[in-house]
Amino acid sequence: MSDTVLPSPKAQPFTIAAGTRFHGVVRLEPPFRTWPCHLRDVSGGAFSYIAPGAALTRTSLGRYCSIGDHVSILSRHPTEGLTTSPVLYQRLFGPPFESMDVPGFDAVRDTRIGNDVWIGAGVQIKTGVTIGDGAVIGAGSVVTRDVAPYAVVAGAPARVIRQRFPDAVVERLHRAAWWRYNIVGLPLHGKAPEQALDVIEEALTLGLVQYEPGYARLWNEGANGAVRGCPEKDYLEPRHGAPATPDH
Repeated sequence: MSDTVLPSPKAQPFTIAAGTRFHGVVRLEPPFRTWPCHLRDVSGGAFSYIAPGAALTRTSLGRYCSIGDHVSILSRHPTEGLTTSPVLYQRLFGPPFESMDVPGFDAVRDTRIGNDVWIGAGVQIKTGVTIGDGAVIGAGSVVTRDVAPYAVVAGAPARVIRQRFPDAVVERLHRAAWWRYNIVGLPLHGKAPEQALDVIEEALTLGLVQYEPGYARLWNEGANGAVRGCPEKDYLEPRHGAPATPDH
């Protein structure tokens, strides 16, 4: 099956692979690409992609991110009470083994992934973690705590291996916040961060402006899960099970 391309009036289109499943509120900023994956309540920034088999829940993803195959967000269970099983607060089994839903325990928290983050294949991330701008997560790692900007971490549990750049370079990267711009087409490949920032700063003097295409809402529709989308400002919340539609 071919990829689905959703046009955007202000930017490059989305490229959404067949087999991508959207749940809850999914809002993406173009351009954005997915291979078959599951996204539930996800916000994704421009120039990012999500590789096959990934499963992200309640996740905010920045720009220029690379999410590897089978990356997943882990839910949590209560550990202070009688049991770690969710049977005491969640409808899990059918009658007569059914508990009432009890509010108060949040199995999934908001997970935040910054800009220019590379997460390798098979990484598992504890729900509620924050991963800073520019971080690199080694393949197969289990991330159980926050990751500092521009840290390279790996292992289970993930530990800091090194910093990507010296502190002075990291400070300059943060000041520049280069991900606010569309850098595609600038002569940056192969350049050290300092040289690349020089190029971006020169481009700013020549008229490079912040890239602000706006977000779109995406959802699946019908038995085959066809992908639909529209600019977020035109999105109408679905009512009584009806599919969402643009407000035209």
